[in-house]
Amino acid sequence: MKTITLTTTLTGPFYAFPASQANFANWNTAKRVELTGSAGRFSGSVNTTTDGAVWYVFRGATAPTSWSERIAIADFTIELAIADQSITVYPLNASDVERVNESTIITYLKEIVPVSVPVSGDVDLTTKTLQIIIEKANSVDKVVIANADIDTTESTFTFTVPEEVTAELDQFSWILREVGTNIKLAGGRLLVKYAPFADEG
Repeated sequence: MKTITLTTTLTGPFYAFPASQANFANWNTAKRVELTGSAGRFSGSVNTTTDGAVWYVFRGATAPTSWSERIAIADFTIELAIADQSITVYPLNASDVERVNESTIITYLKEIVPVSVPVSGDVDLTTKTLQIIIEKANSVDKVVIANADIDTTESTFTFTVPEEVTAELDQFSWILREVGTNIKLAGGRLLVKYAPFADEG
């Protein structure tokens, strides 16, 4: 178990939820962990073995509709070997990592990260069966993300970029299609950039 401590002037309740989840369907189950405390300091223990090393912190008991509603991120990927590790997190500010620049999705080495892509126009994604294909320049599929693993709202779609995509520095093409008609609804590039990562061994 690992400990997340949130230091904030905001009022709760606060909940940690694993980024390994494709969406918020399990929000009201044991997957979410309440951070309890007072006087601006709230803590909770999370299971990084079964639920992954990256946890998002949300404010309020109602299930979020987008990963972008998070107020903080706890990332245990660098030092998972340390027993009883604790991370103190603070609400995000303007220095939050940019994930989407127009049609380009930006990720970093070896992370598993949910990405929310804004959409515009008259298309209502919530009524469609969708599929995201991420492929190399040689047109070979790297990964196909099914509709069940894509969250949609009227203005965004959200999916998790898996580690098999971010395992190495690389660049891919991505496309959002409607299943059945194969109509392209959105698309662009996906970049895997370098970020410091703990050496193995």
